[in-house]
Amino acid sequence: MTEKNRDSLAEHPLGGDAAPPAKSRGKTLSLFPDVSETPLSPAPAAPSGPTASTPAGSEEADEPGEPIEEPGADAPVTFARRFAAGLADIVILGLFGALELAAGAILLELRFPPGALLGLGAFLFLAALVLLVLVPFVWGATPGMALADLRVSAADGGSPTLAAASLRFLGALLTGGLAGIPLLIAAFDRKGRTLSDLLSGTTLIPAR
Repeated sequence: MTEKNRDSLAEHPLGGDAAPPAKSRGKTLSLFPDVSETPLSPAPAAPSGPTASTPAGSEEADEPGEPIEEPGADAPVTFARRFAAGLADIVILGLFGALELAAGAILLELRFPPGALLGLGAFLFLAALVLLVLVPFVWGATPGMALADLRVSAADGGSPTLAAASLRFLGALLTGGLAGIPLLIAAFDRKGRTLSDLLSGTTLIPAR
């Protein structure tokens, strides 16, 4: 009688039972994503919290498009800085006056008739107009204000007009003519404004 075909390996005593088919794994190694039998899960969404590029203490105000207010931008200028700026302008005018007197003494041989004194005074007044009116109108600050890191600001935040600069000069003349008494107005004003500020509708703010 013919025997059925037998598997010689299955009958071998060391062969054991036939190995069961390997179970399919849900995922393969990440090195071979295309060989996986089941699709990989989508990548997790990026965390909405602070990342390495964004500091943890950043605020929404730092987003582009929103202006960042400088600390102390609305704080009034102290009286000491105003006084230092005015004193610097007076010293500069005093130097002009000294140079003018020296030039007059040389040209007039130390003789100053009334007409010459009047001309010297008019020249000094013209120098004051240039320094205290034209210079703030063009550059927004007198030389003394520039040394104190201040500038004149109009109501809209821009440079003063020629009329406003002239009114500031008038306020300075009135303050000097009244022996500085109008400076007390700054002690009672909430923004520390002087007579020149109130007459011209301008104020002094930090230049930076």
